[in-house]
Amino acid sequence: IFMHVRKLEYSTDGNKDVKVQTFMFDRFSRYIKKKKYIFDSYVVFTNIKNIKLLGKANLDTLCTMKSIAFVNAGKESRFNARLIGNVLAHELGHNFGLEHVSDLNPQNCTCHILNPKYCIMYAVAHDW
Repeated sequence: IFMHVRKLEYSTDGNKDVKVQTFMFDRFSRYIKKKKYIFDSYVVFTNIKNIKLLGKANLDTLCTMKSIAFVNAGKESRFNARLIGNVLAHELGHNFGLEHVSDLNPQNCTCHILNPKYCIMYAVAHDW
């Protein structure tokens, strides 16, 4: 998959006490509509503290305003570029329609190239 970045925006909101439900897909969808953005997928890098979630994405929404992937690229990911890249690929996989694959049943992985051991759609992050 090749990605072409069309637009970058930067914003800081301070360190609010954030709960998991504040990965606010509807709110961000309204923002996209208001700005009249038309992209295949929208990636939001966050640094949300006080949650143990590395990412969140809408399932099977590619090429819609709901094709949003949130990647918590701050403290929870330990600012590790490889882990952030894995989380980004995983969340975009959800936008493409891929669901989680069980670590106990890796042969069900349809997204690996060489070995199902390296399936990006495992529900838990792996540091290969």
